[in-house]
Amino acid sequence: MIIPLIMAIWFGTSAKKTGKSMIVWAVAGAILTFIVSTIYVNLGLFLVFGSFTGQVEFNIFFTQYSAVRIIAVIASTGTMILIKQVIFTTSPAIPDIDTDFIFFTKDLSVNFGGLTALNNVEINVKEGDIHGLIGPNGAGKTTFTNVVSGLLRPTSGEIRFKGKYINNLDPHMIANIGISRTFQKAQVLPGLNCLENVMTGCHAGIKSGMLKTMLLPGFLRKGEEDEIREKAKLLLDLVGMANLIHKAGSDLSWMECQLIQIARSMATAPKLLILDEPTAGMGFDESRMVGNIIRQIRDAGVTIILISHDMKLVMENSDMVSVLDFGEMIFEGGPEALRDNQRVLEAYLGTE
Repeated sequence: MIIPLIMAIWFGTSAKKTGKSMIVWAVAGAILTFIVSTIYVNLGLFLVFGSFTGQVEFNIFFTQYSAVRIIAVIASTGTMILIKQVIFTTSPAIPDIDTDFIFFTKDLSVNFGGLTALNNVEINVKEGDIHGLIGPNGAGKTTFTNVVSGLLRPTSGEIRFKGKYINNLDPHMIANIGISRTFQKAQVLPGLNCLENVMTGCHAGIKSGMLKTMLLPGFLRKGEEDEIREKAKLLLDLVGMANLIHKAGSDLSWMECQLIQIARSMATAPKLLILDEPTAGMGFDESRMVGNIIRQIRDAGVTIILISHDMKLVMENSDMVSVLDFGEMIFEGGPEALRDNQRVLEAYLGTE
């Protein structure tokens, strides 16, 4: 707290020299001192824990007493968010590379303490392919998806999309560059109908910011909303739900929820779509219908990584297949070569 003490002395001296009101200088000094103090504490938390997880609790504790401190917390929190953006989202100066693959990873590893979830994983996805990713439970498939989509940070290795290094990008940045994903458990907004649920996926492309939305009358912004609405209708038609646009999210079946999230993930116009267990909990006919939709999406120019335990779905639709087992890549090749691979059989069936 040496720097805040020095600042307090400096403020007192300035007040004496300028003849300004001590109250004015005291208030200014209190705000600036608290901002600096908060930044120092948060930086200390970052250095110790590698995150700003303690910032909210710290701020709540100090905002219980005065408006001055509330103002100080807002300013300091904004400063810390800016610092976080610089630290975590600015990629190192790693040059782009020319590659035959739209997406690949090199020596990708993720550790949780002493647990290695991914160990030097390398996957190469060609543009226009449906690339299957399979493996037993606990193989690391979900961890892989979360790292690629920016929800987790890799411990080491590289993630490249169109030759660009994307390790440090946040999820919204990942979406903006052309990568979209679904989740194993489809989430829909129960209070919105199917059309509105899909429209929420278009937020990344909305040109109207908060200020424009607040100041401009609705009729001046209606054109953009109409475009989004029409786009959502086309996406619902793609997944076979064009006749259900007014059905409430709370009334959707499990399969319909899955189809809604596929349509919503396409709303960002991705170049790479990661489908995480899109047929989980579905029967044979439903799974076959989803397989047809996946091929239609591929034919529309979207590269797909298909993660599934549904071997029939993967084998019938994938151009290439990668297999994870205990966080390591044990196979990458065509579906036919996969059938007779001994390591894959052992991973699924075990050994004597």
